[in-house]
Amino acid sequence: MKQMSFAKKLQTHRPQSWSALPSDLAGLVLRRLPSHADHVRFADVCHHWRFSRQEHCLPPPLPWLAFPDGTFFGLPCREGAKESFKLHSSANYCISCGDWLAFAQNGTCFLMDPFSEITLTLPNLSSFCLVDEPVGIINGRDVLDEDMSGSLLQMDTAISLRKVIRCSELVVAAIVEIGPLRTVAYCQPGSTSWLVSELGSIGSVIDMMFYEGMLYVIDEFNDLLAINVREDNDNGKLRVSWIERLLDGAPCVLKLIQGGISYFESYLVESHGALLLVQRTIFGECDNNTIGGIKPVGIEFEVCQPDFQSRSWVKVSSVG
Repeated sequence: MKQMSFAKKLQTHRPQSWSALPSDLAGLVLRRLPSHADHVRFADVCHHWRFSRQEHCLPPPLPWLAFPDGTFFGLPCREGAKESFKLHSSANYCISCGDWLAFAQNGTCFLMDPFSEITLTLPNLSSFCLVDEPVGIINGRDVLDEDMSGSLLQMDTAISLRKVIRCSELVVAAIVEIGPLRTVAYCQPGSTSWLVSELGSIGSVIDMMFYEGMLYVIDEFNDLLAINVREDNDNGKLRVSWIERLLDGAPCVLKLIQGGISYFESYLVESHGALLLVQRTIFGECDNNTIGGIKPVGIEFEVCQPDFQSRSWVKVSSVG
């Protein structure tokens, strides 16, 4: 009798399965995992842990470098630690898009999550038209040139993707090139046509970011514009309700080196919840033995934050 009672007692107090880990404790564990690979491994344990990962709002993981053959290389999360893995299903992608990879092959275009292999079909790259958007820009110096954009859209060509952002379940935005025009285009997953903006007729679009529910864009002058793109309640199609120029361009100081050249690039990034502009300067020297004839010899970064009162970018020395 004593033995049976002891056996029943063991059975009663037997530890539960790890799959029964409470969701709040799972969130605490996830917040202490800086690597995206650790997040993926956590979600692969069981359905309950996968749901916990989707349920919690987690800080962004350390970034990964994604190579065209499907190899992912992670930043070391501790001294001497390096992680890499290869996903054959993600080989030959053209652009990364958050947790998604964008594929463009023979005109077809789609997004795929390389871990879950969920696929979102995007319009064919040869199918595009003008988006419904206001002609005037709030606080803008110019109006959109429909004649210029319209003539370019008549070209017998396909658009090229430069950057893709999944803004929501209903909206995908991209920086595209159509001939000399570099502008923004929108689509809904599963739709048949890209909707092209005329913003590129004023100044080429350089970078964009979806931030706090709004699409932010910088042009070749480093002007910052906010775009409100939504699904029309009447017909279900995408339309741009307004475009506003928030900041005038950041000052760009020309930096030269003796016997060399400088190349400038600008990016929008988010750091500690703040929208920042990163300006990168690459210094090069002429070298006939190097592909392209230019040998990189140095690089500098400058970071600016928006000052909406003065409508200007302000340089910062720290990002927190």
